[in-house]
Amino acid sequence: MNANSLVRDDGSEPARSHTLLSVFGDVRESEGLTTVQLLANHFVILAGYYVCKTVREPLILTGGGAEMKSYAAAGQALLLMGFVPLYGWFACRVDRIRLLLGV
Repeated sequence: MNANSLVRDDGSEPARSHTLLSVFGDVRESEGLTTVQLLANHFVILAGYYVCKTVREPLILTGGGAEMKSYAAAGQALLLMGFVPLYGWFACRVDRIRLLLGV
């Protein structure tokens, strides 16, 4: 492909999905499907997070009030302060594929 246009050197045009995705970054033609799958994966994860968040907040507030919510947030922070370095230590010592499959 020419650097200045979306026309290949042989004169043919690339796939429409490749043209659309190449606006956002360097996406080669063989990576189009993988890129769309990754985008869909991120969308589903974020949508699920926001749905769970809107359900969780009223449950915490009705169950224990604002004070309980503050204690829960502090507990999460303390738990993650220990878990994140432990996970980093473990990730350095395990094969990447085994780590991904385990998580």
